[in-house]
Amino acid sequence: MSLQLSPATIQKLTHESLEIRLRTLEQISNKLSRAFEHNESLEFKAGELCKQLIRWFGFEPLSATQLVLKLLIKILRSSYSEQAIGSLGSERFMREMEKVRHRVRKLSTESEMVDEIKVILSEYNGRKNTNITNKEKEVIEAISLVDRDKLESVNKSKEFLNRFGLDDYEPAWSKPTAADFAAISLIADILTNSTVDKAEITNTLLHLEVTMHDYPAEYMLQIPHVFLSLLNLYEPYVDEEDDMFQDVARTIKTYLHMLLLRLKERQNISAYSTNSEMLQLSGYQQLKLNTIIKYVLEQSVQILESLVCELRREIQGVVEIISACLQLCRIENLTINKNILSTLHKTILGLRRCFEQDGHFTLNRIKYLLIVCLLDDMLMHNKNYQTDEGDHQLLAFLLGDYTFKVNFPQRYRHIEECTKMYDFKTVFHYEKLRNYDSCMRFAISLMRHPDSKSEAIVMNGKDICVALESLKSIQLIELIFNAVLDCNKLYISEPTLREKAAELLLELLRLKYEPLKIHAYKMISMAVKRHFACLMQCERYCIGLANEQLMESQVLGVPLSSELILHLIYTCGDNLKQSICKISEEILLLILKSQNLLGEHWPKFLELFLPLLPVLQCCTHSQSIVELVQKLLDPDAKQLPFLTVLQGNIVFMFHRDSKVRSEAITRLIYIINSVPDADKYVPNLLHISDVIPNDICIMKNPREYQSIFPDITPSFERDTLHNLLSMLEIADVEPVIRKTTLMQLNIMCQQWHMLASLCEESAHYLILQALENSLSVASYEDYTGAAVPAIGMLCKMLLYDAALRSELSETPNIYVLLLRALCLYQNDMQLRQDVCVCLFLLLYTNFLVVLGNQRVEAPTLVGNLGLPLRCVLQSFEQGNITPYEYENLFKIESECNSYLRHLLAISLCDNQIPVPKQYLEEQKNYDFNVELQLTLRDWRLMNATIPKQNVQRFLRAILNATDHSSLINASISLQLQFFVHDQKSSVDATLMPDKIADELYNLIGKYLQLPPGNEADYQLFEALIDLCQLCVNLPLQVICVRLVKELVSDFRHAIIDLLKNVNISLRLYNKLTILLANVLKVVTTLNGDDTNLRILHSNLFELIFQLIIQHFPKRDLLRIRCLLGLLKTLSAFDITITDEKLMSYCKRLIKLSLALKSFTQTGSRWQIDCLTIVCQLYAQLEEPQRHFSLCESSVKYLSGLCGHCDRQVRALAWCILTHASCYVGHDSQRSVTFGFRFLEDILSYLPGGFMACCLCTFLDVGETIVVRQLAANLFVSFLTGMERYEEAYKLLTRHKFLPYSIEAIRGNCILERHLPPHFDLNFGMKITSCELISCLCRICYRMLPCHSLFASELCESDFMFKLYELLKIPLTNSNPAYYIMWGDICRLYAACYPTNFSVLKRTLCRDQVWLTNFYKLLETHIDSDAVVINILQLFLVLCKDELAYAKLCFQITKAPELLLTVFLRAFTISNINTPLQRYSLATLSLLLIKAQNNGANHANGHSFLIALEQSVEIANKGCDNIICTELNNSEEKISKQQHNIYDDRISLDAKDNAPPAPAVTRSAAVLLFAALFRLFQHLYSAADCKFESAPSKAQVQVSETMGILLSLSLAARMAAKQFKLFDKITQAFNVFFDQFKCSATTFVRRYGDNKKMTLVKNFQILLNVQIHWFSASDAALTNNLQCVALSKLIMQLWPWLPHSGELKELVLKVLCYHSEHSFVMCQQFSVVFSGFAHSLLQLVIKLIVAETTRVKPNTSENYPVIRTGLRMIMNCCSCIEGRVTIIKAHMMDMFDSMHPFHLKSPKIKAEILHSWLEFWELFSRYPEGANTRNLRALCDVVSRSPPSGNARLLTLRILRNMCFLPSNRSALVASTDFICTVNTIIEHQLNVSLKQKCTSYEEQLIACVGVWKLASGGAKYVAMLRSTNLAKHLRQLHERLSTLKEADPKQFSQMLFAGDLFYVLGVLLDIFNN
Repeated sequence: MSLQLSPATIQKLTHESLEIRLRTLEQISNKLSRAFEHNESLEFKAGELCKQLIRWFGFEPLSATQLVLKLLIKILRSSYSEQAIGSLGSERFMREMEKVRHRVRKLSTESEMVDEIKVILSEYNGRKNTNITNKEKEVIEAISLVDRDKLESVNKSKEFLNRFGLDDYEPAWSKPTAADFAAISLIADILTNSTVDKAEITNTLLHLEVTMHDYPAEYMLQIPHVFLSLLNLYEPYVDEEDDMFQDVARTIKTYLHMLLLRLKERQNISAYSTNSEMLQLSGYQQLKLNTIIKYVLEQSVQILESLVCELRREIQGVVEIISACLQLCRIENLTINKNILSTLHKTILGLRRCFEQDGHFTLNRIKYLLIVCLLDDMLMHNKNYQTDEGDHQLLAFLLGDYTFKVNFPQRYRHIEECTKMYDFKTVFHYEKLRNYDSCMRFAISLMRHPDSKSEAIVMNGKDICVALESLKSIQLIELIFNAVLDCNKLYISEPTLREKAAELLLELLRLKYEPLKIHAYKMISMAVKRHFACLMQCERYCIGLANEQLMESQVLGVPLSSELILHLIYTCGDNLKQSICKISEEILLLILKSQNLLGEHWPKFLELFLPLLPVLQCCTHSQSIVELVQKLLDPDAKQLPFLTVLQGNIVFMFHRDSKVRSEAITRLIYIINSVPDADKYVPNLLHISDVIPNDICIMKNPREYQSIFPDITPSFERDTLHNLLSMLEIADVEPVIRKTTLMQLNIMCQQWHMLASLCEESAHYLILQALENSLSVASYEDYTGAAVPAIGMLCKMLLYDAALRSELSETPNIYVLLLRALCLYQNDMQLRQDVCVCLFLLLYTNFLVVLGNQRVEAPTLVGNLGLPLRCVLQSFEQGNITPYEYENLFKIESECNSYLRHLLAISLCDNQIPVPKQYLEEQKNYDFNVELQLTLRDWRLMNATIPKQNVQRFLRAILNATDHSSLINASISLQLQFFVHDQKSSVDATLMPDKIADELYNLIGKYLQLPPGNEADYQLFEALIDLCQLCVNLPLQVICVRLVKELVSDFRHAIIDLLKNVNISLRLYNKLTILLANVLKVVTTLNGDDTNLRILHSNLFELIFQLIIQHFPKRDLLRIRCLLGLLKTLSAFDITITDEKLMSYCKRLIKLSLALKSFTQTGSRWQIDCLTIVCQLYAQLEEPQRHFSLCESSVKYLSGLCGHCDRQVRALAWCILTHASCYVGHDSQRSVTFGFRFLEDILSYLPGGFMACCLCTFLDVGETIVVRQLAANLFVSFLTGMERYEEAYKLLTRHKFLPYSIEAIRGNCILERHLPPHFDLNFGMKITSCELISCLCRICYRMLPCHSLFASELCESDFMFKLYELLKIPLTNSNPAYYIMWGDICRLYAACYPTNFSVLKRTLCRDQVWLTNFYKLLETHIDSDAVVINILQLFLVLCKDELAYAKLCFQITKAPELLLTVFLRAFTISNINTPLQRYSLATLSLLLIKAQNNGANHANGHSFLIALEQSVEIANKGCDNIICTELNNSEEKISKQQHNIYDDRISLDAKDNAPPAPAVTRSAAVLLFAALFRLFQHLYSAADCKFESAPSKAQVQVSETMGILLSLSLAARMAAKQFKLFDKITQAFNVFFDQFKCSATTFVRRYGDNKKMTLVKNFQILLNVQIHWFSASDAALTNNLQCVALSKLIMQLWPWLPHSGELKELVLKVLCYHSEHSFVMCQQFSVVFSGFAHSLLQLVIKLIVAETTRVKPNTSENYPVIRTGLRMIMNCCSCIEGRVTIIKAHMMDMFDSMHPFHLKSPKIKAEILHSWLEFWELFSRYPEGANTRNLRALCDVVSRSPPSGNARLLTLRILRNMCFLPSNRSALVASTDFICTVNTIIEHQLNVSLKQKCTSYEEQLIACVGVWKLASGGAKYVAMLRSTNLAKHLRQLHERLSTLKEADPKQFSQMLFAGDLFYVLGVLLDIFNN
């Protein structure tokens, strides 16, 4: 092998590391030396190596220079010299060597070697051929180190390839055939051949642009590298008139778009196949996508950098290429290199300087914003990958551009977020900037509207002060101050407002700008003076408020506060600002002198001064203030508290004026001696007052703080400290020891850390005690000398502990003790210093800051006193800190001013954009800072940044254009502006409102109406076409609509005429077809009228097809390709052409495809377009099954295309064959084979037949999934007859279908629409998609019921057990195929129910997780009705299993809205008689019936009932708006009880015209009923109520379901009342009765029995609804009108009852249920209405009597009718009208002719007798039915019936009821039968020995109650009863019960009716005994 020097090795010569550079140089030197010495070939890029060696001299320090130069000499003297010098250029090489010579000028050897190289170059120039033209020489001279020689076009492709290493390649995605490779190679050869002229290259580019879609995008990245050849040509030219660069850019953009589609296609799972595995094994490679994208992006950015300074048409193409690359980066998750970002950033900065220096910079500003948008998009893309943190600063400078912020808010926000993401310090910075903006805007609004509320100004005053510092407006500060004054009257009631006002005044006084600050002081001074003047003149300072109220709230001119007074005190003592100092002093003096003026309110203001007196006393320069303070501190005045007076006079001890000190000492001696127990302490100050100097607190040299805490090493332990403190606690310790102990502790306190221990131990209490004892007369001798060290320790502890200072400062005794010690030890300098320091610390504890053992900081004002301690004086009042926070927001002041100028301009113009030009003059009316006034240049910059403004500017330029070039330039500028837009916003709304878009089309439309005439016209026309294309891509809808309207109105439009012109250039022709296609895609309607649009589509389709036919004989294939693309777009629209003509087009298109018959990629787009048009035309056929017929040759051709190398061609061929298989022919052609049989016969020559080919294609893992799916669907369509199933079974067995299916399910199942992000497409993994699983299920479903062997194999295989597990796999992204798959799976499992339900029970029904996921399938809105039907089918099957039903009910209770949404979707009028509605109704009915059968006590039924009643929230898409309207607009008021049931969620006051709510919250039952009611209304319209036909399935299902729902749901019954369902049912009957007024007999005779049965069935359906509805206990019909209507309706139905036993029973049930719950109904049934001869009750009585009398003894067929009728009569007994009717009808006479009451009568069934006895028992409860009759027969029934029998009990109850009627007493007591019967029952003894729990005393209780009622009639009846044996038997029965109760109470309590009987017997015995 030959030696190699890789490009990567050569690049390391310029590495940053010196060591790497030296090692690389040594390696290269060795290889070159070996190659030259042994004459070996060395493969390397000589030119690149020479460049790197020259760059070697650019690094510091120089090293190995001789070796580098030696290598250069070797290369130039070798055979590689031509390549090396040619690559760099000899002249350029010479200049570079001159630079090298300058670098090594101090090295003699290196200089000689450079001279030698120059000699070699001179010799080369002498030998060089001089045939190069002068122009070429200039080009060569202009080439830089990084450029490539343009003359070497032949070697460019190789040079490009040399740039890429092995890491830049990957396995090819697909491999071209030999024919495809030859076609591509021809194009590559033309593009790289330097001898080819420009015209031929242009034609090749156009050819490539049109035919590129034939090939997969990866072919261009493989050998022969067509795309690299394009990139060779991707360079801008100096000549602007040359369009070749635009052709290259357009071709590259087309390829990138194709590459984007290819990437999306590869990610789509339907395009996946395992063929890539073979490519990987073959080693065929292509360039990596990320490599080529980054290279194109880098080159485009470099080209953009070179073009951006000029107005070139190429800029748009480059920008589009960059945008396309960015889209590819997003898809491939590629980061953008930093050098690209840096280049764009550098370009932005260059443009920024350009338009900052130029006054006319609109275009530059647009290009600047364009590149900003590009860079921002790239940064936003890189942000997702956490790239270099330095990138975030690239656009940070834009945050100071307010015009950018206003016009591009989303981009501005993104730049801010990006900056904050990587630099957390900027978070606060930009937060402050936002606050600053809001402050400025608020201040500006205040200036514009000075009449704003004062309260708002005060509350936001702090923000205004921030703006005030920048605005420097006197007007604004006066406005603020006046607002404070205006609010004086509000401060009493609003303390918060007063606090804000006080803070605002402080902010004003702390302003930084000196003139504003002085003005603020003057305004406060004037306000205070004005208030004092009002007080003196007894005038009101504030209107509406008395002066006393103001002073009570501490208002003197302005609201005063301690902080304000403190500020005045500080400024008063500041001698540097004399004016402010003087004003502050005046204010303070006015307040201090106002005691007499303020009177009783003076203490209120004095409270403000008390904490500030120590600081006020520091104003020593003002003698007036000193005198006033002295007056206040006079101890005899007693104005101030004792502590304050004491502290104030001590402060004067530090005064520099001796007179003041003398006065203070005198006062202090007086105060101390006046204190109680003053004589108990030493010294007596009166005795030594003469010797106390007045400068006792004045130190010549203040004590140094460092001397108190010297820096010494700690040497004391904590135990020592504890011991010393313990010693101090001892009372009887020697004084000397106590003193030394204190001295030791004092020394220890010099260590700062020891003070912490002392404070923790609370040692200050011991120290203070020692100090006090040392000054006490009683203990003075024991504490001799203890005061000195104690005070020293106290001084140090006060410095350490701020809390101690604060505590002791409020203790008067400590001051007295310190002063006594000071006077006692006045000659001890150490003690004097300690005492003075202690006093100073206590007096100024709130004003001092102790910073550890370092220093003490004090206010500057304190320096006016004689300080005992050296302090660092600082101004704690540093001014307004808030504005200072905003000073560093901008790096330079000019940037800040520019920002504020634009902010002010926009704010002052009410955010009007653009700012009107007159503002430049209006702004002078405001008195803000002159530097913030907008300049003319600022105004221009603002307008140049506004996109809409620029668009209007360019529109004017187009309007005012005088020639073609100016118009073209204006359109180019407009196109550039369109690329500038904000993020996350619609471009048309941002750039172009409809009005402006309409204006734009008015301007360019007139140029597009007429065809161009010359070359200039063509250029202009093409430029305008490009502009229109960009408008369509944005899209600008108005322009698209206008263009389509013109095409509709003028079919001879220039665009259409040019399509007929074969002489125009192919480039323009292609652009026209693309524009038309895109416009037609965008415009789908014209103002709602689609007729004209359809006509345009039809005319265009026919025209384009004619043009294709015309061009084909001429072999103008490229134009045909352009037209086919347009035709494909047109075929997708609705075309008004007959089926026959459409079919002819289909056939001709198939022939057109056949004419270019090719099975390679070359020409595949031709095939795709033709076949796609055929498929789209097939979709427009009205009867495709009767018209889509193909001839034999077409079928064979299509079957051949099924083996085409292009996936789309194969898929389309299979699709057309599928359509052909559906052809059934016309009625006259029934004898001919069609459809799949026709295909099978024609394609029988295929191996195994066409059916086998379909199955093999489906099972072929090397085929794409979409083709496999189409083949499987075609295979399924073959399964029609039994012979087919047998043949299919053999095929499936032969091809091992079931094992394949099991392997597919167990394998890698991908249920999403796209492949996973990190899926390796080159690995060739076998996957299974949702589509494939659907196909498997469909085949199994078709085979399962038709082939028993296959069914058994399937149910026993793992396929059925593993299939349902797929539902447990989580779905990350929505995929419609996923739900289709599950629909097929559900249908397959549901098919197992008839014969293999056990399989489902073992698997699905026992898997709770699966059932949960199965129910959640309904959560997603599934568009396919078939999927929902399949799910509901399986749902019905699962409900057959109780366990699965229980789990499903639980899921329904948790989420009822899922199932409810499906039901509401199905229960629409449009879905009537559809399978979706039928299965939905069946599902709901099943759930309702199971819930009804299980009852409320059953858990499952109860849970479903709960789900029905609970409220759910349903979106409008799941609930019809009409339903919502009906629910909301019901006129009936809901009662309180009903309102509770609705859970306060139903709103009845919605207006009719109110828009629908986004979601509806109702009870599930209400929503279901509303939907069912709508269906019911539609199904029973006026025409349907004539009952001319049998009820449809929909009528039956809807009625039954609605009836069951009404019977179970209270909410549904309430809704039924609201919707007036009863009236609707009544109306349906009335329509029939009004139509047919003849009698029932006449109707039957006239229309026959069939019509009669039809009518009866309709009656039964409607009556069933009422039966279900009114079977509920709360469904009473109480409305009189409705009751009357129902009664009349039943009477109209009565003649029909003899014709149908079922109808008879139904009518009686209706009457029974109504009378059961409604008293009103009972009354109406008993009333005879006008026009009717009988009442309903009379009719029922007659019917029941008749049915009873004709009953045969051995049958009970009429029992249901008799039972129901008697129940209705019993219900009517509740009303007097009913009882009267029964008496008048002599119904009781029935018992006279009924066995056993009439023994000669035939026997009847016990059930009928029982029903009649029940009636008699109930009727006997009323007086009308309680008369004694058939008494002997009744007693006979009792004696003949078995004990506790139903008949016996009923008869006894009848007798008991007779006893209750007083008129019956005599007859009953006198009746021997009655007495004997009762006696027999009472004397009957029950067998209680067995302790049966069911033992009952019911008969005895009934008899005893009757006797009780008879005995209660009086003594007569009691005597008559005594005369019988009843009394004895009653006593015996009572005794037995008593014995049983006493013996076994538990058993007694368990015996039925025993307790009641015992009570009744007791009462009876009492009656008999009395």
